[in-house]
Amino acid sequence: MGEVLAAADLDGDGIDEILAGGTTAWGAGADVYRLIDGTLGAVTLPDGTPLSLWVGLPPPNGFLAYGCADFDGSGDIELAVVEGTVDGSTARWTRTLYDLVEFKAVDWSRDRGTFDASGAADVLSHPTLGEITGTDC
Repeated sequence: MGEVLAAADLDGDGIDEILAGGTTAWGAGADVYRLIDGTLGAVTLPDGTPLSLWVGLPPPNGFLAYGCADFDGSGDIELAVVEGTVDGSTARWTRTLYDLVEFKAVDWSRDRGTFDASGAADVLSHPTLGEITGTDC
């Protein structure tokens, strides 16, 4: 299994966050870290667990993805984390939108839906998933 080390601006503030993690047989994931005023710290969810971003197809029929966009039209970038399953040709997904505030990931919106996943090599390459997750961060 490989290691993951990347930098990406997850909130559009012009400063990259650090993503550190690894790979599995079905995907790649990383915890998110920020450097603020000389302090490096993990970004955590409201329950205190690390914010982990995954892309992959976990068994038995799951999918995980994330992306960034201005989902609410405010001019600010939000982070979208998507979890889902595929049953036949139907992809069922749940998306949580986060704002990064200091070392916290504040979830402010959760929605869900379905789309027809037929016609794509896998659900991760389906154009509708791209609309749900936004663009690469």
